[in-house]
Amino acid sequence: MNNSRIEHLDVLRGIAILFVVFGHITHISELRTYIWGFHIPLFFFISGILFKEEKYKRFDVFVKNKVKNLLIPYAVFYLTTFVYWLFIERSVRGADVEPSSQLLGMLYGTYNMKYMMFNGALWFIPCLFSMELIYWILTRVISPSCGNYKLYRIGILICLY
Repeated sequence: MNNSRIEHLDVLRGIAILFVVFGHITHISELRTYIWGFHIPLFFFISGILFKEEKYKRFDVFVKNKVKNLLIPYAVFYLTTFVYWLFIERSVRGADVEPSSQLLGMLYGTYNMKYMMFNGALWFIPCLFSMELIYWILTRVISPSCGNYKLYRIGILICLY
């Protein structure tokens, strides 16, 4: 069997997952702030390393893949947890927010009390989609025909960070 996994990236993902868990359970606010400053960008960095330009030569292929693998599962899970919040959680906790703003939060993908308060962890999916879209565009603007194209891309991504 041909295993094309890159072991050191798997280890790096495991470390990033541990930082996510530790960042959410620690009660030391300075440490949490520090960890939250890099653990999700680390996942984005790994996603960028694993991005296969040759797989997404055309924009429609890229969008179809991301809609299927990111946006549809996001919408299904968002709507499922929204319905749970609407009929069960909201009455138990007494949340004083409009359900319409929470539903609108699915489009914003921003966690705060006005939008997405019932499942803030989902902010990651639309953010990842946005970053992958930016990276796809970046791969078209700065192509391998440019001299140090990888260095240029990394520089632009660091500036965007």
